[in-house]
Amino acid sequence: MKRSVRKFCGVIILAGVIVSCGGSDSSPATEAPGTEAPATDAPATEGVLNVPADYPTIQGAVDAAVEGDLILIAPGTYTEAVQVTTNNIIIRGLDRNTVILDGNFELDNGIRVVGANGVALENMTAMNYTKNGFFWTGVTGYRGDYLTAWRNGDYGVYVFDSVGGVIDNSY
Repeated sequence: MKRSVRKFCGVIILAGVIVSCGGSDSSPATEAPGTEAPATDAPATEGVLNVPADYPTIQGAVDAAVEGDLILIAPGTYTEAVQVTTNNIIIRGLDRNTVILDGNFELDNGIRVVGANGVALENMTAMNYTKNGFFWTGVTGYRGDYLTAWRNGDYGVYVFDSVGGVIDNSY
């Protein structure tokens, strides 16, 4: 009798172990067809807009930016005149010597910040513009850092009617 009770208890314990081990499915859940999350054109990292990965032009990224965003520009030559009107954004080249804005002696300003407070321009080169490489006007709080400007019609780096800013490490 003792032997059959032990055997019965052993079977019950073994059954409990099998049920507890095999009771959950650890495979990832799959969604029903047609219920996938919608694709977006938003940048991969919130608040960071990459040119040209997310936006083909600097102006496109600037137009999409909201206050507090960072625009990162990959090495390349960009033939455009960028106008910034959004407050408190940072436009940063990944390499001062290979992120080049080129006006081809046809465009007026490389990057022109108009009435947008707290805009920082960093780590890039502007050349061959008929007026200015980098230009802030009518702003409070601006920053230009590691900017190179050459062969521009008026000034390389120019700030007009603005207060509370700094230009550093630029030539």
